[in-house]
Amino acid sequence: MKILHTSDWHLGINFKGRSFEEIHKKFLNWLIDTIKKENIDVLIVAGDIFDSYNPANYALKMYHSFLAEAIKHLKHIFITAGNHDSISTLEISKDVLDAFNIHVIADIENLDDLVFNVGEYVICAVPFLRERFIKTTALNLSEKEIELSDGIKKIYEEIYNRAKIYNKKIIATGHLSVSGALMSESEREIYIGKIKTISPEIFKNFDYVALGHIHKPQKINEFIRYSGSPVPFSFSEKEEKTVLVIDEKIREIKVPKFKEFFEIKGSFDEVKEKLKKIQNPENPPFVEVELNENISSSKIDELKIEGVEITAIKQKLEFSEYVLDDIDIEKLTPMNVFEKRVELEDLSEIEIKKLKEIYQEIVEEVEYEN
Repeated sequence: MKILHTSDWHLGINFKGRSFEEIHKKFLNWLIDTIKKENIDVLIVAGDIFDSYNPANYALKMYHSFLAEAIKHLKHIFITAGNHDSISTLEISKDVLDAFNIHVIADIENLDDLVFNVGEYVICAVPFLRERFIKTTALNLSEKEIELSDGIKKIYEEIYNRAKIYNKKIIATGHLSVSGALMSESEREIYIGKIKTISPEIFKNFDYVALGHIHKPQKINEFIRYSGSPVPFSFSEKEEKTVLVIDEKIREIKVPKFKEFFEIKGSFDEVKEKLKKIQNPENPPFVEVELNENISSSKIDELKIEGVEITAIKQKLEFSEYVLDDIDIEKLTPMNVFEKRVELEDLSEIEIKKLKEIYQEIVEEVEYEN
C-alpha cells in the first residue's frame, strides 16, 4: 500500500494582491497525475487546505473538484484541519464525502473517530489541536487547567493505544510546530495556549508522522516529516517543493515550479537588465526589487515591463539637510511647504503641476471638513 503525504495548500491565498488560482490548478492537476503514475492508495493532506476561514468560492470549487477526481484513483483520502481551516467550512460536506472514503477530520468529539484501520496501516488522523480540544472532559483530563503540552502528549498516547490493538504499522498526522523545525517567512506562528513548539518525543511510538504547518520540506528524524507547502508563498522559500510517498521506504517527489520567484538587487540600470533576462509573457515570474539608489517615480515606471510581475520595489532612502534660509516659518502656507518638498524630487513640470493640483484639493477638503 502506497501513501502520499502533502499539506499546506492554502487554497484561496492572495500574494501581495495576486491570486494563486492558476498556480493551484496546475499543482492539483499535477497531483492527480502523480497519484495515477505512482499508483497511490491513500492520500493524506495534513492541514491548511484553505488559507482563511472564509475561502473564496473558486477555492471551495477547486477543492471539491479535486476530491471528486482524485478518489477515482485512490482507496482513501484523509483531510485534517490546520490552524487556517474553519471547522464548519470543512465539515459542511463531511458526511457526503465520507460515503466515498474521503475522511474529513476537523473537530474532535471522540478519539475513536480519529483512528482508521486501512489495509496494512492504521491511520491516526489528528487535526490542529485547538486548546478546547485538549481541555475537553471527553478526553478524561481531570484537571480543569491542564498543562497543555502534557495534554497534547496524552492525546497522542491515547490515540496510539487505540491504534496498536490492530497490530499494524501506525501513521499519525499533526499540524503543529515541532522543536527543531526550520520556518520561513510565510508561516503564521501557531500557539496552542502559550505553547509554541512541541517535543518530537510525543511521536516516538509511531511508524510515521505526517506533519503540516511548516512550509519548508524537512525531516525532524527519519520517520517524522514535514512535506512542506507544494508551492512557495514567500521569497524566502527557495528550496524545492515536495510531496512524500510512504511505502517500503519514505521517498520525496519534487513538485514542479509553477511560478518562479526572484529577488533582484542593484542599481536602476542593473535591475532593468536583470528583469529583461527573466521575462516570461506566458507565465510572468513574481519579482521583488531592491534598489541601492533613489530614483524618481517616472523612472520606476520604466521597470514595469511585460512578462514580469513586480510585487514590491524597495529603494535606499537618503536623507539630507534642507535649510529654509531667511524664511518666517509662521508665514508659510501648507502649499509653500509642499512646493519646497517637491523641489527635492526629480520631477517634470507637468508632474509637479499635477501634484500641486491634487495637494490643493486635499487641503481644501480638509479645511472644509474642519
